[in-house]
Amino acid sequence: MTTLLTKRRFSVKEFIKMVDAGILTKYDRVELVDGEFIEMAPIGDYHAGCVDELTHTFVRTAPEGVRVRVQGPLQVDSLTEFEPDLAVLRPRHDNYTTSRPTPPDILLVIEVSDSTIAYDRNVKIPKYAQAGVPEVWQVNLQHDLVDSYSDPDTDTGRYRNVRRFLRGQTITPTLLPNATLNVSDILMSQV
Repeated sequence: MTTLLTKRRFSVKEFIKMVDAGILTKYDRVELVDGEFIEMAPIGDYHAGCVDELTHTFVRTAPEGVRVRVQGPLQVDSLTEFEPDLAVLRPRHDNYTTSRPTPPDILLVIEVSDSTIAYDRNVKIPKYAQAGVPEVWQVNLQHDLVDSYSDPDTDTGRYRNVRRFLRGQTITPTLLPNATLNVSDILMSQV
């Protein structure tokens, strides 16, 4: 007799309960993807510096009430919770203190990719598109560029508009027209 084994998937609600109960702590760097725990890669100095630069820029230029969330949880769907490097969020009456942001709350997500380029591009960005996140930037540290994904097609899990930006060019989020950034400033220089 053969027994079929099935995976036990966890919901975001169960994931949150594990955090609240202390089963998972801030030292467990994991994301929940389609109900499965995925260990996050460590953050290097160059990666951290890029996140700092992006945070500084968006905090300075964001309209009143807009929230800039750094490496905090975003509930993408009932089985997926990511911790993008940066999320720019719509104003909300509770300032996100009573529940996690979900796709309708998001103006822009930024993933800074070094060792996770393929994972971010092939797993996370399609999940964001499927959920209807309006725009995602992938800051590609290895190839010295920024890819912008906008106009999500929730049926296919793809973005209809994909643009590449190189050093010396400027990039402006679709829903934040006052936040124009120079790609060279985002990528900075490695010393």
